[in-house]
Amino acid sequence: EFNIGRKNPVSKSTIRKILQNYGMNGRIGCKKPLLRKVNIAKRLMFAQKHVMWTKAQWSKVLFTDESKFCLFGSNSRVFV
Repeated sequence: EFNIGRKNPVSKSTIRKILQNYGMNGRIGCKKPLLRKVNIAKRLMFAQKHVMWTKAQWSKVLFTDESKFCLFGSNSRVFV
C-alpha cells in the first residue's frame, strides 16, 4: 500500500530501521495481567483443597481456558 504510485519503492525493513533510529521500537503487549497476591493465594488454596482428587472427579471439571477461539478480528500478536 505504501509503495503504490512511487517511483522508488521503500522496503519494510528500511522503514523499520528508520523508526528504530528515532527510538520507536515495536513492543508486544501483555496477553494477561500479572498475578496479584490475592490471586496467588486463591490458586494455592484451590490446589491444596483439590490435591487428593481422583481422575474421576477431575473428569467432571470443564477447563474453559484450554482452547482459544477467535471469532472476529486478528489472531496474531498485537504490537503496542
